[in-house]
Amino acid sequence: MPRFPERTTNITSNFLKPKKSYTLIVRISLFLMTAIAIFLFGMISYKENLLPRKIIYEIKSHIIPKDKPLSESHHKTSGNVQSPPKFRILPYAQGTPLFIDRNYEDSIGSESLNSTYVIQLPRHFSGCLPLHVFKRILVYRILSTQNDNQVFFDWNKTEIQVCVEGASAKHSLVVSKTFEPGVIDLYSGGPICSSPILIKQPDIAPSAPPFSIQ
Repeated sequence: MPRFPERTTNITSNFLKPKKSYTLIVRISLFLMTAIAIFLFGMISYKENLLPRKIIYEIKSHIIPKDKPLSESHHKTSGNVQSPPKFRILPYAQGTPLFIDRNYEDSIGSESLNSTYVIQLPRHFSGCLPLHVFKRILVYRILSTQNDNQVFFDWNKTEIQVCVEGASAKHSLVVSKTFEPGVIDLYSGGPICSSPILIKQPDIAPSAPPFSIQ
């Protein structure tokens, strides 16, 4: 006589195989969608300087000792309360944010910019920054091709490689110019965003910035 139980088992097994395959496809699809979502969120948070990147930077800042600001420029608000600093001067090193309100930094880290000071500007600052220069200085500006850079027509192009990624523009060009002691005005750059400022005192390793913000 035929073995009906075995036949029933085979039919049940064949019936379940498509269901298992469908479940596997769903799991793989969910995994790929999650991976893509995480990747896209990471890109957007980097570009837009969103919360996770700020938290990571704050944690990094507490773990790794960082230089204290050598100078800050504030504005008084109503009630004679100090507002957050509008400008800040810091010794520059690879990984130092180039803007006071963004964590954007140079991802290449050229040694040519070592031993400089960075003036951290607001990312979208527009105007001129007056400096009182005490000794001869070399000023570097990091430019973006998306800005109008005609004001830097008489600056010297350099071979320094940089890459500062941002949401509105990418900075990848470096120009330089020497200034003698006195009062100078440095244009912010624009109109898309400001152009980072780094300053070096040639041939000397200064213990203090050879300039101040007026």
